[in-house]
Amino acid sequence: MELFRTDNGASVKDTDVLAAFRQVGIKQGDLLFVHSSLKAFGMLAQPDTQALMAALVTAFTEIIGEKGTLIMPTFTDNFLKGKPYHTDDRSTVGALTEFYRGQPGVSRTLHPFFSVATRGPRSAELADISHDSFDAHSIFGNVHRLDGLLVFFGARFQSCTFVHYVEQIHGVPYRFMKTFEGVIVDGERSYRDSYTYFVRPLDGNVDPEFSRLGKRLLDSGMMREAPLGHGRVFAVRARDLFDEGSKLLDADIYSLLKQKP
Repeated sequence: MELFRTDNGASVKDTDVLAAFRQVGIKQGDLLFVHSSLKAFGMLAQPDTQALMAALVTAFTEIIGEKGTLIMPTFTDNFLKGKPYHTDDRSTVGALTEFYRGQPGVSRTLHPFFSVATRGPRSAELADISHDSFDAHSIFGNVHRLDGLLVFFGARFQSCTFVHYVEQIHGVPYRFMKTFEGVIVDGERSYRDSYTYFVRPLDGNVDPEFSRLGKRLLDSGMMREAPLGHGRVFAVRARDLFDEGSKLLDADIYSLLKQKP
């Protein structure tokens, strides 16, 4: 099935997607956390975007098999803005993530801003999370513990939310803990709850920059890449990213920023 078409008319098919997955080391039984940006690959080649996204989900599912678990972020921001969070709120991080959220057998973790959609044998284990966004018992801590594979499907490495987990565990001085309280609506049930988030000041002095970490992972071979249409696919083990990110912070606590604030 043709999925994308580049500016010069080259076709990107589902078989090309599977080949890229194999090239970056995705295999049967893997636990994947996927950041995605479909526009990176070229023009959509299918008028039926639902069919296109279904083909992509099928490709991910096929490459990891029945023993694999597929995670996609379904982040939202209403709760952060003081509005109620509905557990069926649409994902704000891409069309593929929202499509995946609605697929049979997919469950969504209960978190009012850093929820994820999961399907696979590890889903229940992944859903056992704390009310802190980036501690050892968060979704990111669970992915680290299970050594999931972080996949950037057209998305830039700069979109890697897992890096903020590394920052919190390391205790960087340029972020601080903030509690957000509000209303959660789960079906017929409505209640107040609070969640914590290791935030950065909004004065513009803290500007994240992950390129040094990305280069370190690529140069070492820990992160693998494959071209696909106009875009690229990257994949790196959560433990490798955590370890290398921690080494960078040990050497320079501001190494994940553009400059020292």
